[in-house]
Amino acid sequence: MKPTRLQIFVAQHWPMKIWLAVITSLHVAVALWVCGPSLTMLSDWRAVVWLGAVVILAASLGWFSAILVGLFVLGPMYYGWGLENGGPFHVGDRVRILVGPHRDCIARVYSLWQGDCVRVELGAKEKEDFQDIFSPTQLLREPNGEPVAADVT
Repeated sequence: MKPTRLQIFVAQHWPMKIWLAVITSLHVAVALWVCGPSLTMLSDWRAVVWLGAVVILAASLGWFSAILVGLFVLGPMYYGWGLENGGPFHVGDRVRILVGPHRDCIARVYSLWQGDCVRVELGAKEKEDFQDIFSPTQLLREPNGEPVAADVT
């Protein structure tokens, strides 16, 4: 199955990157608008230092508020995109990797990881370096995958 451009876009975490950049920039823009800096203000070094401190504080506040609000906005979206890609994945599923140096490689899930992440068979070096861990948005279920036996416990 060939991945769509949207699946690649999400797998590279562009929605999160854009979200963080936009929210942080909005905080800085509002802080600058409230301060109303002028060219005459920039001639005093103390005013420049205060303006720099305000910008740094606004950027920090914007970054952390973007992360906090993003959990509730982007979290469900990423979960839905993971479901669209065939998740949740289980041990034995055959998947296509959408990003990274192993892009378009088809591998088998060999272990579950923290959250909804899984580990796929890529080789001993990747396993040792933990480079075989992928989120559901970075994988695409292959339709010819071997069926996984149900766990009867």
